[in-house]
Amino acid sequence: MTNLGSVLIDLGGEDNDARAEELYRMVLAIEPAHSDAAFNLALQLQDRKTNDALREAASLYLEVVAADPKRWDAWANLGTALAEVRDRPLQATRAFQRAILELERMHEASEGEPAEESDDATYLAELYYNFGIQLSGLSDEQCATYAAEPTSLLMGVEPGDASSAVSSSVCVDLSPKMLTKAEALMTEDGSPVYDKVLAADLVTLQRADVLERRMQGNHRASMRRQQAAARAVDEQSGVELLAAADVLVYFGDLSDVLAAFSRLSAVSGVALVFSCERADEEEAPAGWRLRTSGRFAHTKAYVVATAAATGNFELIAYEEITPRMENGVPVQGHLFTFAR
Repeated sequence: MTNLGSVLIDLGGEDNDARAEELYRMVLAIEPAHSDAAFNLALQLQDRKTNDALREAASLYLEVVAADPKRWDAWANLGTALAEVRDRPLQATRAFQRAILELERMHEASEGEPAEESDDATYLAELYYNFGIQLSGLSDEQCATYAAEPTSLLMGVEPGDASSAVSSSVCVDLSPKMLTKAEALMTEDGSPVYDKVLAADLVTLQRADVLERRMQGNHRASMRRQQAAARAVDEQSGVELLAAADVLVYFGDLSDVLAAFSRLSAVSGVALVFSCERADEEEAPAGWRLRTSGRFAHTKAYVVATAAATGNFELIAYEEITPRMENGVPVQGHLFTFAR
């Protein structure tokens, strides 16, 4: 039915357009997570230019990017729809930025930069233009929010969309003493550094422990489609930055903890930063080794391979460091930054 709808759109005419919309809605009633039907229906609604149609189109585009975060065209159209509604400038800005990132990533993974005369090069130029227009229209307060809170759009949608989540900084530790210290940390303006502290095991930590969600209804969407969209967003959203300083030295095999990091993370747009004690291949042929200090050391190759295997994390930065001194002797360590 989706293909038939596309054929009717190509034929043109009000009757064909109406029949195509009916077909797309029938598909979504049967299969709420059907991305192509949602995308095509959103295109039709967006062409109407009314606020109600644009809002529904934006909700549909959100469902599409929840199912496939790499859909740069859906991110781009989402940005356009939100920009035309004019009441969600931050979300529109983030959508255009995400569209740019996904389109550039697509070319980096294939042939590099798009040729100057190609359609994608034209699209990219238009996206940068729209992104710049949105950015220039932000108020000082909105600019500060945009710079200080790099949350993904799916974690910052407003009422009327399928789902909403509030991101925060969370400290996790098993030591009550360390958690007490974390609670006492303040920023220069007197605000707590951490919004939440949790006494929990990293390996068993769940997204629900660190993400607070509130579901919002969409009066235009069917209940089945609302529920499907909520499940899709829940599967796609997650922690966007994980940092572990001198923590993984207490783990030998890192598979479980890195798998836990992957489970907590957003599907894309996530950064993972952590340090380990450094071992060479001769010292630790298995990739890790327990030292007399009671801490584990890991080889670079082991960490990179395990991160890729357990969470599809890609190494984007690496540095050999000295994480601490022991008995006046520098401890050899390394700092990893991964992205997904």
